[in-house]
Amino acid sequence: MNDTAKSDRAANLTRTTLVGGSWLTLSAMAQVILQFVAVGVLARLLTPADFGVVAAAMVIIELTQSIAQLGMRPAVVQRSTLTDEDIRIAFTLAMTISLVLAAGLFLLSGPLSQLVATPAARPMLQVLSIAFIIQSLGTVAEGIAARQRKFGLLAARRLGSYLIGYGVIGVGCAVAGLGPWSLVAAKLGEVSSAAILLSLGIRHPRRPLWRRDTIRQLGNFGAGYSVGQILNTFANQADFAVVARLLGPAALGLYSRSYQIMRLPALLLGNVVEDVAFPGMSAVQDDRARLARGLYRGLLLMNMVLYLAAAACCVLAPELIAIALGPKWDNAAPLLALFALAIPFRSTQRLASTTARATGANWQIAWRQGVYFLAVAAGAALGSRWGLQGVVAGVSLAILLQMAMQLHLAADVTGLSVRRLIEAHLRPIPALLFFTIPMAGTAFAARAAGLPPVLIVPLAGAAGGIILFIGAVLLPNPVLTLDGQELAKAIGRKLPARVSRLIARVATRGRVSE
Repeated sequence: MNDTAKSDRAANLTRTTLVGGSWLTLSAMAQVILQFVAVGVLARLLTPADFGVVAAAMVIIELTQSIAQLGMRPAVVQRSTLTDEDIRIAFTLAMTISLVLAAGLFLLSGPLSQLVATPAARPMLQVLSIAFIIQSLGTVAEGIAARQRKFGLLAARRLGSYLIGYGVIGVGCAVAGLGPWSLVAAKLGEVSSAAILLSLGIRHPRRPLWRRDTIRQLGNFGAGYSVGQILNTFANQADFAVVARLLGPAALGLYSRSYQIMRLPALLLGNVVEDVAFPGMSAVQDDRARLARGLYRGLLLMNMVLYLAAAACCVLAPELIAIALGPKWDNAAPLLALFALAIPFRSTQRLASTTARATGANWQIAWRQGVYFLAVAAGAALGSRWGLQGVVAGVSLAILLQMAMQLHLAADVTGLSVRRLIEAHLRPIPALLFFTIPMAGTAFAARAAGLPPVLIVPLAGAAGGIILFIGAVLLPNPVLTLDGQELAKAIGRKLPARVSRLIARVATRGRVSE
């Protein structure tokens, strides 16, 4: 498999991001709704302790998973030229490492379950070790799909695998009374269906091959990436481990569910960034001006979306928890409201690190992830003195620190000025105000009137959305910005014709040079 000409890979970065992002953004929106429904159903069928036991097992799984493919997916994407031999070697490495880790996790499941103070997690760790082997079957295929910009396949993989894993298998097992094992079955169903979809969509040579020079090249990029991912996973799981050891499984169940709802918008949009921006930026990795332009526009567009998501989660936290999880999870609402403030920071740092990774700066990313891990562990441990809300506050400060460090690195490798960085974070504020003020006012009025949560959320969201739309029509440039108008038009082209024409008319009103 030989690459097309380099000039074809270096196609317009902004257009690639917008077109690919529109597909994956729509898929991400659908996945948010699907996850919200699936989590809501499972939360009514399972207890906080059930979620806590599986969350403890997933701490170990997530930590180990970072090593499993040795960064073969991004290495395949970032490599300047890719041959069939490269693909065979990458697949061989991914499979070998996954087999070793699966065996190690199975044999060490006892001590590892003691490490997270949850002995009941041992059999779950043994079963979940199979996920590494299954996942490695689709690792290289996913990298090739991203490299070839097959965004429809990537969107189907994310949405379809979650639907099958959690929407069908997980809920089905919970209804059958399997308790926490329902979540284990859901995870295995998700990774299995993802591997099948990717393998059917991308056919590539799988015959084992070892070649020292290629292994060294792939391994150098992959090792730096993996170290960074390992440290990032340690950071993402450190707070869970602290809560499990210091506050217990029930507290971990509350914490993990509020954390899961908080991270949905940032995680799914971050996946869009990873799938779309990384291949495009890798194609122009030697052109600092284009990288800087892509970073600025990406930050601006992400903040426009995530500021609104953060405001909605913060204001509507009691209703979102009541709808998604049910009345026995009321104590998670204050955690979600506080966590919501960190939503934009998570995806901002992910875009920044993706930009730096496209230039090969993996080891510079890695040491910053190490600092982030220490900050999360310290913030969670110190904050635990004030209960779960203290943990949330400490972890949120660590996320803010991570964002600052990764933005500094991205600005350094692209040459983007501090002024432009600040501008990318300030320009979405008009849209935030147009949305938040009517949304919050409607929510407070609806609560005072005694309306149920299932009505408060759509009413408040509609109020904010309508006023934001009016603001975008009357003042398109300050509210949407020129880049926001381009994104709106790109997404609109994927919607029904009448909606598409309406969005195009609104977006075109503000087409003036900035």
